[in-house]
Amino acid sequence: MRKLFALVGAIFLIAAGPSGDQPGRFDYYVLALSWSPSFCATPNAAQTEPRQCGVDRPYAFVVHGLWPQNERGYPENCAAGQPRTVDPAISAAMLPFTPSPKLIQHEWERHGMCTGLPQAKYFEAARILRNKVTIPPAYVEPVAPISTSASKLRASFVKANPGMSGDALAVRCNKTRVSEVWLCFTRGGAYRACTVRDQCDAGQVTMPPIRAGKKASP
Repeated sequence: MRKLFALVGAIFLIAAGPSGDQPGRFDYYVLALSWSPSFCATPNAAQTEPRQCGVDRPYAFVVHGLWPQNERGYPENCAAGQPRTVDPAISAAMLPFTPSPKLIQHEWERHGMCTGLPQAKYFEAARILRNKVTIPPAYVEPVAPISTSASKLRASFVKANPGMSGDALAVRCNKTRVSEVWLCFTRGGAYRACTVRDQCDAGQVTMPPIRAGKKASP
């Protein structure tokens, strides 16, 4: 465990610096986990993202991205003096987490370059934080629609993840469907309170199920 935290610290603190609007200057991280079945239920998703939303559609929560965040606002599209194109080997290593090469490329250009981390370290950081999060059992591979609420979803994540408090995540919805869960981390990789807030109407919301197929999300 000590070795894990030492690795996390070494990776995340490479980009340490004062808050601001330049590469490497931000306050904390947001790990955005997208509920893949909600995305795949949108028009043309199967055509535009066949790996993620094909016939089997085996994914549940997937990594949308790891975002540098300020207490107010966030940097994006930074000119970081790094390669803009994601290395094919790095992209391949991310596919079990983010099953879309186009999204991997987009996330690096819009968000990753603002962290100040080298490309390989940025995506390694995303994998480390994703692996730190335990997905509540009910959301690992559901084969029937789930009726829930933002408060219930939050409570289930807190219960499954010791050390996580209710203010360390924000639930995002697209009308009546859960679209994403945003989890907030310090620059050292510890849970912290979010300044981003829920965007989900009070009351019941739906999480569509995955389709038949072998589970593929990590």
